[in-house]
Amino acid sequence: MPRTSFYDAIVVGADLAGTIAGGLLRRRKYRVLMIGQAQGAATYASGDIQIPALPFLLPPYGHAPVLDEVLNTVGVEDPVHTLGIKNDIPLQVITKEQRIDLSADRSRLGAELARAFPQEKTQFLETLDNISKADQQFQAQLQAHPPVPPEGLREKILFKRLVRPSQAIPLPPPGEWPPLLRILAAATAFISHLDSNKRSAPATGHLVLALLSGFRVVPDFTDLLYKTLKKSGMEIQPKAVVEEVLFDGKNIAGVKTLRGTGVYNCSTLIASLPIRKALEIVPPRRRHRRFRLAADTVRPARSLFVMNLLVPEDALPLGMAKQILLVQNPDGRLEEDNLVRLLCLPCPQRQGQKLLSCSCTIPYRKRALGREYLGPLEQKVFEAVAWLVPFLKKHLKGRSSPFWGSRAGEEGHPAPWSLHPIFETEHDVLMGSCVLPLRTPYRNMFFCGPETIPGLGMEGVAYAARETARLVHEKRKLKKIL
Repeated sequence: MPRTSFYDAIVVGADLAGTIAGGLLRRRKYRVLMIGQAQGAATYASGDIQIPALPFLLPPYGHAPVLDEVLNTVGVEDPVHTLGIKNDIPLQVITKEQRIDLSADRSRLGAELARAFPQEKTQFLETLDNISKADQQFQAQLQAHPPVPPEGLREKILFKRLVRPSQAIPLPPPGEWPPLLRILAAATAFISHLDSNKRSAPATGHLVLALLSGFRVVPDFTDLLYKTLKKSGMEIQPKAVVEEVLFDGKNIAGVKTLRGTGVYNCSTLIASLPIRKALEIVPPRRRHRRFRLAADTVRPARSLFVMNLLVPEDALPLGMAKQILLVQNPDGRLEEDNLVRLLCLPCPQRQGQKLLSCSCTIPYRKRALGREYLGPLEQKVFEAVAWLVPFLKKHLKGRSSPFWGSRAGEEGHPAPWSLHPIFETEHDVLMGSCVLPLRTPYRNMFFCGPETIPGLGMEGVAYAARETARLVHEKRKLKKIL
């Protein structure tokens, strides 16, 4: 006999927005269950060490106040000691001709531009000033309208009035920015989950300013989050899989896990997984037309390819930053091996060695080509890193990728194509960041997947989590959550 339990909220899927929303609800004594849908692990084995499939990046502390507030409320970020590896140099951009150290400090930035790109300095700083002014307005708009994304026709009309173009600070599209800023705009693909042609210039500028201030690298963020949520009393079943959602009339009554191992009743369901997978767990006869249309109009356009290199620390060039953008041809298309992000991480299992996480964006449609496409790409990425690190092949201590490192069929192995999906959509994108609404056609089901607010990266996750927790809380008519 399958066991039956009751919860105030069940979170189905391990997407961060829904997981954090569950944590916010648990902080207010809701009984919450998270079913992880057997999502791949955050690390994979290479020899005797565990390597992060994709190191986690958080915006600099203070850049995204809602994210800071949410992480502190859940308890995953100590207000005294902020998460992340400290960066002396926030970001380096390295081409075959120049290396430039970028930061938010205008005097240092101006000096670096005068040294490396003197012809671009004036235009760069003027455009950056306009980006900063537009960002102040962008953040004020976010704070002035907390329900993000907006719900219903009336809210959307009010929302569009709030961000009407006539009131906006004029900002050219990223394609018209100076060359160095265009590189930074292209690099926001490593942060945002929304295709750049759908993001507004202010939304892209907001992420560029975060890059200049220095993203915090947190390789074990998911593990830290899960440990914190378990301590709070939230029940987590990462390997369980929901077979179908159960209905009681028009309301969702609970979920049944695969092979009948358990029936879990609930008053609210939070779908924290991609919209297509959320649709699959709803019985075919219950699939609402609006929900099907939502699934048909948002799809992955690109993903990240990741390769990891293990090298001795003393083999790295002096003055090398922890976050680097390698650009071989600044005038070419800034994708695949022409724009490689390099993160320099500690390797606790190997003293005196560093882990270089190398990643680049690739078209999602090329996944069908498998190793035929990814094998040569891996070699090109390696060659790009080799002109930064002298004698890389000689010093190399290990080379792996979650795409074929360890055993792909092994339980808990990462799902590489799901590491960082970048979506394209036919929907109107509000504020250059919001795509799908949190409310669904079902009375007590909320959608909190990666397609809700994909344009702002982790900051969008925080808005979606906070708003989902508020909606669930209002439905239960208890005291305020935040």
